Amino acid sequence: MSLQTCHCGWSKVTTYHGLRTHQGIKGCTPKGMSIPQSAHRKLPQISSPAPPIRTQDPFFNIFGIGLTTQSMTRVLSGVQLEQGYFNGFQTEPPHQSYTPLTAVREENVILFPNLLNQTNHPPVAQPAAPLFQRNSSQMRTNWDRAPRTSLFSPALPTVTAPVNLGSPQPTVQDRSVLFFATPQHLRGTTDESDRCRRALDFSTEDQQAKQERMKADLQQKIHVRQQRKEEVRSSAADCWGCLDAEWLQINSVFSSVMKLVEEARQKALRPLEDRKREVGREAERIVQKIQREIETFEKAIGELNNNQVSSVRSLNESVDNEETGVDTSLSLGTLRAATSTMMNQIEQELEKLTSVELKRVPTFAMDVKLDPATAHRSLVVSPDGKKVKDGGTNSGVPDTAERFDLFGSILGLNGLTSGRAYWEVDVGCKSGWDLGVARRSANRKGKLELNPEEGYWVAVHFEDKMYAAMTAPPVRISPKEKPKTVGVFVDYEEGLVSFYDVKTQSHIYSFSECLFGGEICPYFSPHTQNEKNTDPLFICAV
Repeated sequence: MSLQTCHCGWSKVTTYHGLRTHQGIKGCTPKGMSIPQSAHRKLPQISSPAPPIRTQDPFFNIFGIGLTTQSMTRVLSGVQLEQGYFNGFQTEPPHQSYTPLTAVREENVILFPNLLNQTNHPPVAQPAAPLFQRNSSQMRTNWDRAPRTSLFSPALPTVTAPVNLGSPQPTVQDRSVLFFATPQHLRGTTDESDRCRRALDFSTEDQQAKQERMKADLQQKIHVRQQRKEEVRSSAADCWGCLDAEWLQINSVFSSVMKLVEEARQKALRPLEDRKREVGREAERIVQKIQREIETFEKAIGELNNNQVSSVRSLNESVDNEETGVDTSLSLGTLRAATSTMMNQIEQELEKLTSVELKRVPTFAMDVKLDPATAHRSLVVSPDGKKVKDGGTNSGVPDTAERFDLFGSILGLNGLTSGRAYWEVDVGCKSGWDLGVARRSANRKGKLELNPEEGYWVAVHFEDKMYAAMTAPPVRISPKEKPKTVGVFVDYEEGLVSFYDVKTQSHIYSFSECLFGGEICPYFSPHTQNEKNTDPLFICAV
């Protein structure tokens, strides 16, 4: 037994069968489903009143008393009667005459004691069929002649049954059969109650099935989240693997650089150490010589005491003629050769980091398009804004304040005021081009000074073999080979503009510590068209 709780709020420490019994009686079902009142496990309610009928039958007469029935429409409303099971039954005062059982045989009603087998309710008196063909005055006369008793037991109720006076009266044999039969309307009530109980069972089964579905759904969600957890861990492990690989590569480069620096340091310090040791040896030699001279002079003093003046004079002259100085000059040569060699080696080592950079910068790719409004009038821009070349002649478009009027240049539509951006340009086999970034507010008229002070951070290729970074003054660039695709990376916060050879995965040049001072835009120039410079500049997909 355990605490059982119903949907209606009823609760009791009982078994599950007790809960189901309560639900069958009260009509309680999950989710508010109601059972018809007639299907409740109660005594059937007599819905239509009828005139009181005096009943005498062997079932009642075994106690030697006669019973009076009254209207029970208000009384029999189910198991829970308004005033108990039998409060509606009352006896009338005793009558002076006693009517034998046979005198009222035709007024009998049929009793159904077998109802106790199904519902455990008190017996109910119910007519099996209309028994009377009398008028109301005859019925009243029989009623008055019926015996009255004060020995009525409240445990045996009498009921009022509706009577149809127009039906034929059954025989004694028929009434005997009907006495032990189950009334048809109670069969229907029982069947309907069974159906409702089955519906209750089905609703419980549906609730259990719903709970099972909910459990399955929750299990599925748990499974999905377990998979996501594993995916997160796997992604983190993959990321850690990539980071570890880059860490090893970068650490190896800087270890090599540190080794080169240490070697250059040792090489630069070695002459100093050698000179230091040399001066030390020279000084020690001179000190020892001086010590010997001191000993000689002390010896001469002893000889003077013995009047040996001539030998002392010759010794003094020999000592004074010897050199006793130390060369302390620092003529070690310059450090330029050592440092130049070191820088070249360091650049070669640092070049190994370019592959790491080129793995990172594509994540900042920007879809750059050309701005025809800024193009020189001789430039031809493709409709998609991805190609530009020198058309050779003036296209006839108006010369606005936004256009370059002397240099065959053009800006990109994309502006940058923060963050990072990367794009790649296919330069093909062109003999000349300009690539980089320019401040949007930079001058575009006349002869331009393409340097950072004027708002241009540009790398140029000219005369088919020459490369330069347009600083002030320009710096010559020496790429490993002629670039075919140039990548441009900009970090606005760090003030960095870098150029890469995409094919060889090498670094070309970088402007650092740039003071952009406002919005910057991609800058392009295809140079004047000639027999070696016919290809357009093409902004390709990263």
